Formats: sequence, C-alpha cells, structure tokens
Amino acid sequence: MSDCPFCTVVADAELIALATPKVLMFPALKQRRLNRGHMLIIPRAHVTKLIDFDKPLIEELYTVAAQVSAAVRHCFGASGATLFQGDEAPGQTLLHVHVHVVPAQS
Repeated sequence: MSDCPFCTVVADAELIALATPKVLMFPALKQRRLNRGHMLIIPRAHVTKLIDFDKPLIEELYTVAAQVSAAVRHCFGASGATLFQGDEAPGQTLLHVHVHVVPAQS
C-alpha cells in the first residue's frame, strides 16, 4: 500500500535492524527518555488486522517479539519489557499491524 508509512519502511533498508522472511524490526522514530530502546515489529506484507494473519506469520511475528524483548532488556539494562500490538482499531492512524516492544526501566 503506497500511502502506508510502515510499507515505506519495508523498502528502506537503512531503518531496519532485524529482518526475517516475514517480519521486520526497527527502532521507533520517537525515542522517549523514559523508554529508550522502543522497537517496532511489522509484517513485510501490508496487513491491517491480526485476525487476517495465517499461523506461520503470527508465529514468526511473536517469535521475533520475544527475541527483541530479551535483547532490549540486555542492551538497555531494562528490568523487563512491555509488548503491545496495534492493528485496525478505533482512532488508529497507522493501519498496518505492528507490535511495540518497550523496555521497562527500573
């Protein structure tokens, strides 16, 4: 989808920190002081609802999310990580499924 900001990221190799056959991970563009290390994980394909995913894509998305969760704990000295998922919901402006991984600072 040409007007989707996340689909633009798929084509921009400079932003991508991790790539698998089905998903990409990159740092959130707005890093807040209290949650440095905030990462986003998206499917390469333009999908707006998690319910439209097939099982292999869900597995890969959340396998990467678990790996990124461990990495941000280690890299940013976080005591944990919060994961939340955005998809087609009221008020959502980025209509491309994405998972946020936010380090929890102690």
